Amino acid sequence: MSAWPKPLSETADTVTLNRADWTVLQDTLEDMADSGRIAQAMAALTAGEIEAVPIEIAKRLMTGETPLRIWREHRGFTQSALSARSGVSIPYISEIECGAKPGSLAAMHKLAHALALTLDDLVPWEAEETTPPRQSDR
Repeated sequence: MSAWPKPLSETADTVTLNRADWTVLQDTLEDMADSGRIAQAMAALTAGEIEAVPIEIAKRLMTGETPLRIWREHRGFTQSALSARSGVSIPYISEIECGAKPGSLAAMHKLAHALALTLDDLVPWEAEETTPPRQSDR
């Protein structure tokens, strides 16, 4: 915006702008809000409150691969190590990862905790959804 927009008319309660100026103001405010959200996210990332998810992980999640397997591998656990850490049996982890079983709420809670995730992070993402999954705050 090169110059501040000039109102077409003003009253005590209203200001009338032309459409182009209104659009520029809206876009500018939206950009400022986006910049603020980016700054907040960067601060949370720097403070270790959230983690950045590599694009490879996001792509695997979006293609329908089992979230439990993706996160387990990303965290560097074998099924055996995850079992020991979570208290969920290796065969049950395998069945969840293969899609043979959805996993009980209790088991998924234990697995999420062991992987430093939320339950939402372990829910398979459907390709028809309009927004991709996101790593929730820990």
